[in-house]
Amino acid sequence: MREGLPLSWLVRRFLVTLAIAGAIGTVGPFGTFGELGALDRYAYWFTIVVLNWLQILAFAALIGGLPIAAGWRAPLVVAAGCLAASVPAGFEVWWLERYFRPDATLPGPVVLYGYVLVLSLVIAVPLAELFVPPRARGEEASVPAAALRLGPPAPAPFLKRLPSRLGSELLCLQAEDHYLRVHTPLGNDLMLCRLSDAMAELGGLEGLQVHRSYWVARAAVVGVERNGKKLALRLANGLDVPVSRTFLRGLRSAGWLG
Repeated sequence: MREGLPLSWLVRRFLVTLAIAGAIGTVGPFGTFGELGALDRYAYWFTIVVLNWLQILAFAALIGGLPIAAGWRAPLVVAAGCLAASVPAGFEVWWLERYFRPDATLPGPVVLYGYVLVLSLVIAVPLAELFVPPRARGEEASVPAAALRLGPPAPAPFLKRLPSRLGSELLCLQAEDHYLRVHTPLGNDLMLCRLSDAMAELGGLEGLQVHRSYWVARAAVVGVERNGKKLALRLANGLDVPVSRTFLRGLRSAGWLG
């Protein structure tokens, strides 16, 4: 992809895809359980599921651009990828059927495409986030939360981007697809910027990334809200910012939670 994907992201997604293929191979839908031996059945489903995942990812990237958008757009882009990917997947299913079940009666190409499309949508759309690279979700997975603590107070380049009506006291940054919502005591506004790029310009401000979509200034936190295992930071402007488990250890180490 244009900006490159972390190897760990690709490995995790590939392992999830293998798990899905293994589950389908165990169930053996469309008569494959009774008509194929275990080895052939797993080979059949691993081949089509892995190939289809790669094709959906490629078509979703072509349709939705790079990086693939997160949030509510992700299922739509992945569904569009399924529509396109089911064309070559239909030919692959036809080949697999001829190889593993040469005596089987196949439906016509339109019906076969429909079967493949339905299966792709059922598997891929609910797991749309598997197709979204970390940069599109505002993550910086390779950077531990503790490393995002910022240095001594000094003018931060990012503050020059703020509209004058918002002042210069930053409370938090909130990623929204390709945009960034900036919160200050005077209000909030959207700007075209990635969360990772904004954090790179926050030198001199004490704060932490607390969620894949949020960076919070230390001075903005006035309380901690707990609801079972869920945790959120209450900010001076009344906003409750969720804290994800990924960044929880960094918050504890920084003394934000106690």
